[in-house]
Amino acid sequence: MGPRKLLEDVVEVIDDDGMSDCSEATMDFELADVVMDLASDDGDALEDDEAAAPASLPCAAAVPRLGAGAAAPAAAPRFTAAMASSRDNVLCQGDAYALHLIVAHLSAAELMEASLACRFWRQACTSDYQWQHRCAALWANKVFVPSVFRERSMSRVQAYWGSIRDSKRSAIHEDELCSLVFYHRMKGWSGESWTTQDPWWSGQAPVQRRFHEDGTMTSDMGDGHWRVLDVPEACNRRGDRGAFLRLSRGGVEFPTIFVSRDARNWGWILQNCWAFSTSFPLPPRGADAELEDGGAICQQVQRTYVHKARRVPAKRMHIAPSILDRISNVPDATKI
Repeated sequence: MGPRKLLEDVVEVIDDDGMSDCSEATMDFELADVVMDLASDDGDALEDDEAAAPASLPCAAAVPRLGAGAAAPAAAPRFTAAMASSRDNVLCQGDAYALHLIVAHLSAAELMEASLACRFWRQACTSDYQWQHRCAALWANKVFVPSVFRERSMSRVQAYWGSIRDSKRSAIHEDELCSLVFYHRMKGWSGESWTTQDPWWSGQAPVQRRFHEDGTMTSDMGDGHWRVLDVPEACNRRGDRGAFLRLSRGGVEFPTIFVSRDARNWGWILQNCWAFSTSFPLPPRGADAELEDGGAICQQVQRTYVHKARRVPAKRMHIAPSILDRISNVPDATKI
């Protein structure tokens, strides 16, 4: 059976089982954890098997040892016309090489599904040979990937799924906060007294902010202090330590800052009802609707503040009426 026929059979099985509908967004992380645990157990068993195996195999030098973390090619292996023209050209490499070439055409989610077939398939589907180029492709347009996932001490399949799971983390570590440059702008809700002096609103480059380990913050618009708001809930939103921050200047504290991520590039976003900062360069005004005041990212936080403002009794209200009117007027925010 030639490699193309093998591939067609694999694709047919996948289509029959509905596996072709799998995607990164719908992948069950529990399944990924189970597969990686099995792969780890297989690696221990494989070492025992190899100790009793023959010293040589046909064309063994060309066969990536399954489960060994062999170096991945620059791109997914593809069949060439020359390879397809000769059955022996592939089969002489051994079953392992043929399987590697076949599963290279599967998506990341399909690889995890296929790895449940048997130990032999699992070793191929979870090897670094298959996952290194997938990691490179996944991270190519990401602005923040923790260094732990880039270190080769971690298997590439663990790094791949671990980084996707981490991209959903909305609590920033203090060392991460202090290692990044944030690009800052005021929101329209802050009022003209702020937006008129904000360069982003006049089409210039946004202000840059840096957080320092001593609790200070430096910025082109003025320095201040920062601290982690070490509470499990703020403004009816819950989060781990690092999900809420507070900034102060001249002894005056500003409203709570909520930490989130940009799902497109995994960058960090810091915002409250008046200000917006990102760990990646802010596009010019009008260039990215998602990052504008009327976008879903900003609107989610504005609704949080509006809900809080409306539920707090008047005698406990510490927000000036003019400011309350401005942040409550969500429908008109896009016109500012």
